[in-house]
Amino acid sequence: MRQHDYVSIEPTTEGEARGAACVQEAANATFIPETDSWWVGANIPGKPRVILRYIGGAVAYRNACAEVAAKGYEGFVLTRGAAGTAVASVSERTSVEST
Repeated sequence: MRQHDYVSIEPTTEGEARGAACVQEAANATFIPETDSWWVGANIPGKPRVILRYIGGAVAYRNACAEVAAKGYEGFVLTRGAAGTAVASVSERTSVEST
């Protein structure tokens, strides 16, 4: 990010939904969603029971991160410099910079 003068990265609504679905899919392969545990928010009355941590393993997580990076950080908005110029993805950065 620093190399290209980006100061922040935020998920788009769609990117956040894809990430949440990936986290839930990995969790559903375990018994954890069925437990009354703080992992799913069961310790807080009225809180939706969801898993917020990816538990599919470090290798799968790194592979997913590499895939997102290879696709130009699809699903993220990157912001440049102090002025806060937003670029929807790194792949779009190339077309923005060439204009």
